[in-house]
Amino acid sequence: MNHPIKCQSQLQLSKTHSNRGATLMLVLIATIVGFSAATGILFDSQTVVRSFYNEDSRVRATHLSEDGIRIARFLIESEADWIDEMDGGYFIDAVQPDSSRIQVSGRVIRLGSDVWIDIPVIDNGFELASSQLPNPLFGPPMSGSYGAWEATRFGLVETGPTVPNIGISSIGTVTEGSSGGFIRFLLSVTGWGMFSQTLSETLEPNSRYRLSVDAGTGSLATILAETSVSVYAGGELLAESDDADCLTILDLGNGYSTYQVEFETSNTPVTDALRIELRSSSLVGVLSATVFDHIRFERQPIAADLIELESIGVYRSQQFVIRPKILVNTGISETTTRIVDWIEE
Repeated sequence: MNHPIKCQSQLQLSKTHSNRGATLMLVLIATIVGFSAATGILFDSQTVVRSFYNEDSRVRATHLSEDGIRIARFLIESEADWIDEMDGGYFIDAVQPDSSRIQVSGRVIRLGSDVWIDIPVIDNGFELASSQLPNPLFGPPMSGSYGAWEATRFGLVETGPTVPNIGISSIGTVTEGSSGGFIRFLLSVTGWGMFSQTLSETLEPNSRYRLSVDAGTGSLATILAETSVSVYAGGELLAESDDADCLTILDLGNGYSTYQVEFETSNTPVTDALRIELRSSSLVGVLSATVFDHIRFERQPIAADLIELESIGVYRSQQFVIRPKILVNTGISETTTRIVDWIEE
């Protein structure tokens, strides 16, 4: 009678043990799955952090490389000896406390020319004319032609003829370089006179121009009249000797000097024909004169340098390289730079 009860009890105990084992197995599986999920999440998080870290480093390296280009352009525009600094290795090599680094090197390609090109000025030594404008007391001709030159005058009536007197002097060549024996002159007590000539040339872009005029009294008077030279393109004044920034005066001795005016053109200069003016004036009521001789007008392509730069920015493990080409124009008063090509790596 007791055997059935005992067998049933053992059967129930066996089932209980079996359920506990299944539960433990489920818990173990759940633990493993949870651990794997957590590990995957942690791995993904580390991957995102590492990716962000690398991207941040690359952005900073890019900025460093761009800063290198900006610093190089600043040095080129502000330092007269920048080309010497670029020779032999890195133009810029800067290491920061955080181990970031900027390295800039470059190669210079010389463009342009240092040769001055002559611009034709007809009768530049005033040898072709052999007379002077008439000079009556009243109603004188206030302008006239001297070959390629146009003469314009204005004078007040004094006790003698109307002045200024415009003509030629047969005193011979007075400055080196003139090929003839006559010197054009302006002689004045009170008034002014001017010679002008319109040339066949127009302005070239990115060029330097220089007008040189020899002037003195030529023994016609003891006082040199107020003298000025100017260059126009159509009606636009390009340069004049009254502007000290454009003028250079070279002493030739014997009372003569060379008046030089220089100016530069941009990429898009005006297209009107060039005109030069030589002016003399006297407002002090005393006899004064100006003799003009040996007129030279020249053009020079502005010296330019093409620089192939390489700027390397390094931050942490990342490096960024920029290879631009920069055109450098060295003018009279300033140096400018312009980027003409840009390659990133």
